Amino acid sequence: MVAKSHRRSGTGRALLHAIETRLKEGGARTVAVQFSDRLPGGSAFAALLVVAGWTTPEPERIRILGRVGRTGDVFRDREGLVQRALRDGLSITSWRDHGGDPRSLILREIEARKAPDWTQIGLFDDTVDPDFSMVLTDRAGKVVGWVICQFHAGVRRWGFPVGWIHEEHQKRGWLLVAYALGAHRIEQLQGPDAIAVFESSSGLPMMWRVLEHRFAPYADHVDRLLASEKHL
Repeated sequence: MVAKSHRRSGTGRALLHAIETRLKEGGARTVAVQFSDRLPGGSAFAALLVVAGWTTPEPERIRILGRVGRTGDVFRDREGLVQRALRDGLSITSWRDHGGDPRSLILREIEARKAPDWTQIGLFDDTVDPDFSMVLTDRAGKVVGWVICQFHAGVRRWGFPVGWIHEEHQKRGWLLVAYALGAHRIEQLQGPDAIAVFESSSGLPMMWRVLEHRFAPYADHVDRLLASEKHL
């Protein structure tokens, strides 16, 4: 941030150059940034990055924040969605009830290149909530996806930084069902005014559209994280 009285004087550009120089001297080869499209002065910052040789900032994640009690408006057909998914063979198990080690399971799937690297975001944070984090399996017991949920105690908010399902199941709405159940469980245990944040990566365009068109109209806050990078 640059104080208003010192803007348009090259201070921001000098700060950015200093950061790049120190990182390069420390052995870094690439530097990246994420910032909200609701950031005050975000347009000016994006323009500064481009002028400084960074890639044009592009939307990488969408975030939807709201009270879980309002998901009843989003999922008016929740019971039908759930029952159809269960008949199709979906099983959803919380990490607490899993009986195994969900973290190791997720890492094995990623190491086997069955899932992209970004699906481990938040995996090792001590804020992971085992009651609302979920493992998704098919009728044969094969892992087809997962949901990571974090509890941020300072603001009493549940965040879902990762919800992922294998491409062959994306059109079946199974991930949407997992989110619906997660929100419903939070409402049952914490009350309808509990706050949840659902996110999706650009790597799941279908889920992005669902959050944008189905969740956003009932949300208290919606923003997109823009990403840019530069090779040093």
